[in-house]
Amino acid sequence: MSITGSRGVVDQRDLSGVIGRQVLALLTLANGPIGRYEVIDAVWGGRPTKAVDSTLNATLSRLRSALVRAGGDADAIIGEQGQIEFRGHLFTSDYHDAVRAGDRCVPMLHRQEFAEAWVQATIAFSIGNRRLLAGIESEWLDHRRDHLHHLVCRSLAVVVIAAMARDRAQDAIFAARELVRREPHSDRGVQLLVATLLNVGDRGASRLAVHEWAARLQSELGVLPDDHTLQALDRSINRRSDLAESLAELVPLIT
Repeated sequence: MSITGSRGVVDQRDLSGVIGRQVLALLTLANGPIGRYEVIDAVWGGRPTKAVDSTLNATLSRLRSALVRAGGDADAIIGEQGQIEFRGHLFTSDYHDAVRAGDRCVPMLHRQEFAEAWVQATIAFSIGNRRLLAGIESEWLDHRRDHLHHLVCRSLAVVVIAAMARDRAQDAIFAARELVRREPHSDRGVQLLVATLLNVGDRGASRLAVHEWAARLQSELGVLPDDHTLQALDRSINRRSDLAESLAELVPLIT
């Protein structure tokens, strides 16, 4: 974690340790004022120390100093009436960049702006794929990491379809296999993987992908795929259809 500004970079060594990094991340992602006790509850996991108020005050002071050293304004972090706010309009964050790119790529795909959708989905994937505050375990971070996981998977799905539309078959197959790795039990991944393999005429690999997915569901979850999904996959493998028709059917899988 670091802050980059007009005066240079302040890395995580100067962000007041584990507590400082969490507080800065929490305030950055809050998109508005957050209650002081909400910050304490999240960062200290419901087990605050007796000195928690003075620790938080000192942490906020050090974070303000770090912002100034990077070229920012100490008033970017304000605390009043029991609330703390990071005035994010003065800054941008990688997290928000990833979310914005992920939000842009889906409507672009619907408008068949495949090159632009590819770019935005790749941005969302590359940023979202980073570990958020690696090494720190916290319940509030788990929720944010889950959000990034869903963002990454949705971006991969966009890449698959955009790559197929742009005749980049191997890129589509790679992205689909990565999606299956990240969502091993989801039918979305296997449907996209089957489509990419059929796009290069490999029906055998398509059938194998379905078999491996079904076996994984049975061995790891103790369930079988529903008949409707299996029948739909089987129809896809056995029929012949043009790429445009296939892409139109795949787009709803994004969400």
